[in-house]
Amino acid sequence: MKKRNVAFGYRYENGKISVNKNEEKVIRKIFDSYLAGMSLIQIASILNDEKIEYMPSVIGWNKARVMRIIDDERYSGNEMYPQIITYETHEKLKCLKESKSTQQDVDRNNIIYNLYAPVMCKKCGEKMTRHYTRHGIKKEIWSCPSKACTRGVVISDQELIKKIAECLSTIIKDPDMIQIKERSNISNNDSKIQQEIEMAHAENRDNVTEMIFQSISDKYDCIDSETYIAMRIKHIFCDTALDETSLPYLLKKTVKKIILGREPSVCIMLLNNQIIESEE
Repeated sequence: MKKRNVAFGYRYENGKISVNKNEEKVIRKIFDSYLAGMSLIQIASILNDEKIEYMPSVIGWNKARVMRIIDDERYSGNEMYPQIITYETHEKLKCLKESKSTQQDVDRNNIIYNLYAPVMCKKCGEKMTRHYTRHGIKKEIWSCPSKACTRGVVISDQELIKKIAECLSTIIKDPDMIQIKERSNISNNDSKIQQEIEMAHAENRDNVTEMIFQSISDKYDCIDSETYIAMRIKHIFCDTALDETSLPYLLKKTVKKIILGREPSVCIMLLNNQIIESEE
């Protein structure tokens, strides 16, 4: 089994330990990603995908290996090891780790844990993950696993719920904004069937029967269509007032995705794929 003779991020040079410039970049990437809210597994996955070697010819990043680097105080500098990160940054990392290791005072009945719809990254479309820091100024961070989105979106639970509620409120004020496509093809078939029945003769009864069954089939297909879904959503918004009790219900019955941008901005995608933004 291969072993390093010096910590990752360093190398021996002229009998002394110096900074390995290439590995230093990886160290900073790990620290920045963790502070942005990414999980250890997400960080390890990115390093493996980028084929970054932990040792020569060895690509084997995992949760434990990433955590050992985050825990290693040598990166903030001592008599033998040159400084790669500041002492203050290392303290932030320690505090963030401690906050992630405890779930005290977490109310799992809170609506933030019952959004029903996934929170998706506006930039790349990946599903985001919520993290909560408890040290100093408490804040919530939503992180994206994509390599293109290395930093998280800072938005409090209260502000996120408020913006989601604003989107839903926009529809409740005007349910007609829900886009419903006309089903002219089915209604036209119904008219043709009626004409055929009125003109029915023995020789075309089979044709009439076939048209009737085709019309029934079309109507059943429509049950799961975008048109039917839009009609159902509109009906729900027409009959529902927005409050703390109805908010989870509306999310569950009408919303496919919650889309979060870095501003931070929030919009929702309804089950009929229509995007709704909150009123300015």
